[in-house]
Amino acid sequence: MNRELVLSFQAEYKSFFKTLMEADKTPLMFHCTAGKDRAGFAAALFLAALGVDRETIIEDYMLTNELTGVTMEAMKALYGDNKMAECMYYISSVQKEYIEMALTTIDENYGGMDKFLVQQLGVDVEKLRKLYLY
Repeated sequence: MNRELVLSFQAEYKSFFKTLMEADKTPLMFHCTAGKDRAGFAAALFLAALGVDRETIIEDYMLTNELTGVTMEAMKALYGDNKMAECMYYISSVQKEYIEMALTTIDENYGGMDKFLVQQLGVDVEKLRKLYLY
């Protein structure tokens, strides 16, 4: 899915950044159904545009599991110690491999995050940083 977010949903993320760059739209909140896949990738892109390093972006993404309380133990408590619990864990959680797939796809297909943000998504990095960094 994260590969497809990069390759097939650029129009949606371009629109996201267009809104972020409108001074009269700040502050704002963004979300999706579960708040971890589409919104998680959007947050990763936003952090990258603000100059946050890749390691920190991944750490932030991984906080999702901690902050939502999604653990294998929690899923087993709900579904029993079976394949359903395992399946629900992977559907309900984020994994480092998920965000790394998106970041690797950007690197391999677009020459890195900076080029992807500017050339594919039309981000004015300087404007964004002036709006959101103090």
